[in-house]
Amino acid sequence: MKINLLILCNLLIITFSAQAQLSVSRSNNLQSFQNQLVGEGLEISNFEVKGNLNQIGVFNDPVQVLGLGTGIIMATGDISVAAGPNNKINQGTSFFSNLDDDLLNELSANLNISYRDAIIVEFDFVPKGSVFSLKYVLASEEYIEDDEGYPDFFGFWITGPGIVKPLNLAKIPNTNVDVNTGSINDVQNKDLYNNNGDGTTPISNPFLGFDGYTDVLKAEVDVIPCQKYHIKMAIADATDLNKDSGVFIETKSVSSQVKPILSLNFESNDKKLIEDCADATLTLTLNNISTAPVVFIVNYSGTATENDFIELPKTFTLEAGKKSTSFNYQAIKDALENEENLQVELSPVCDLNFKLDKITLPVVDFMKREIPDFVFCNKDTSELNLFDANKDKLQFETSKLLSCTNCTNPLLFLTGNETIDYVFQDIKTECKYIDSFQIKEFKPFVEYSLDTSAYYTVLDVAGEVNNTNMDRFEWDFGTKKYYGKSIIHQTAITKNDEFCVNLELTSFEDSLNCQLKKDTTVCKNYSLLIPNIITPNLDQVNDFFVLKGISPGFWSLKIYNRYGKEIYYSPSYDFDFNAQGISDGTYFYFLENKFKDKIFKGWLQITR
Repeated sequence: MKINLLILCNLLIITFSAQAQLSVSRSNNLQSFQNQLVGEGLEISNFEVKGNLNQIGVFNDPVQVLGLGTGIIMATGDISVAAGPNNKINQGTSFFSNLDDDLLNELSANLNISYRDAIIVEFDFVPKGSVFSLKYVLASEEYIEDDEGYPDFFGFWITGPGIVKPLNLAKIPNTNVDVNTGSINDVQNKDLYNNNGDGTTPISNPFLGFDGYTDVLKAEVDVIPCQKYHIKMAIADATDLNKDSGVFIETKSVSSQVKPILSLNFESNDKKLIEDCADATLTLTLNNISTAPVVFIVNYSGTATENDFIELPKTFTLEAGKKSTSFNYQAIKDALENEENLQVELSPVCDLNFKLDKITLPVVDFMKREIPDFVFCNKDTSELNLFDANKDKLQFETSKLLSCTNCTNPLLFLTGNETIDYVFQDIKTECKYIDSFQIKEFKPFVEYSLDTSAYYTVLDVAGEVNNTNMDRFEWDFGTKKYYGKSIIHQTAITKNDEFCVNLELTSFEDSLNCQLKKDTTVCKNYSLLIPNIITPNLDQVNDFFVLKGISPGFWSLKIYNRYGKEIYYSPSYDFDFNAQGISDGTYFYFLENKFKDKIFKGWLQITR
């Protein structure tokens, strides 16, 4: 049985659409809405919904059409309008609700419009963190057709300690402009808007029923941990009874997070706590002012212990009417010389397991200012140039190598070796550090050897550095340069009985900008001579194949006839070939130094 391919494709599309479809569901169970909303760091009470329960529900967005996933939806009509596709114009329903609210009245007055079909969710909450936030998306049928004339609007109003009057958190990012269909659309703030057609035109998102929607937006405000707040979330239809809108609030995004509220100020320029010398001040700051004292629990960890300090507070209390409180940490001098750290971790008094902030105090034995040993080469003077005269004070022992003893950066006279004691004092804290440094002359040296029989011929010179305190080397033979600790140089063939090669070796120590040059002359006693004829007639003249300028015993010798047949072989030739048993004629030799990978080859005439 064959299945039509087009039918199969349509079935697959329908199946995918069903799985990817944004869906909504109603519920009369307020606890389920509360569970969907509440995230980390919040305790909620007095959860209440005002309005028609057909206007609130749970949404599921498996492919994140809106970028949220799951959460609750509050709509100005039946929530079913949210499910796609957007194939109808002016979708909406009305429950003819005339729910009246002061905050909605204020918004509608600002927009100079009336409103209907409002839905309100409100509850009390106690944050454990220092920030309250939620993520949301506004979607609407007002888009395209009438988004500016009758903008549907909504708000998230928060009240509580530090917030003098109800504050609407639904604002366009980095502005004080309320979010509604008139402030974010295809004209206004269009970078935050996504178009989805008007129900008759092509749609960009087949899984959503609304004409358009915003990017995911975040509502956020600073709060005081463990204080009680109230939030009201409401949305309403502007004037008309159709063209519904909905606000989607992400699951668990209604939460209280942590942001840094601790800061450190050090007396020392080193940004460290110095035992028995320089203290550190830890400051706790909130952006809102509480009308009652706020208590925080302090826990300590790290390599430092309570015995290392004069006092470690177990709590911080922010007094009523104040934004900040500070505590001065003083470290006690101990017998150990090591660097430690104290980690300060803060929790709200209403939940000791919730971590608000954590900060680390480095603790050292002294304010260390080391002057490194000064090594010089080929110099007369140099300025120390390590310290800031506005922050640092130094006292040096008297020395003929220093221009002064009580200046911050003395001039160094580089004429010898000496160890100099000094006392460093931080001007701000008067903390002291005592130490010494050395002025040392770097005396370059290089010892090298030259081997004029490196390949066991007179043509080659091998150079090698045997002992040195330098970094790199340049060998200059005049006609050619080499680099490295060891080199091989081949000289030109000469007919003289003796010849010499001039060599200049330059050594470098780059870190000190130091050079050392050495010149030498390399002389050789003999020229290289490989004869091309011998007369082995036993007259004791030219009877043997003797090689001049090549040391015996280090070379192998092979001799071939003109047909390529080997007629003689010696692995360590000792100049003893005299062609005994070999007829006169032309032969070929192959001379190889197996130790140095050197080869000579040529022809040899034997004549008696």
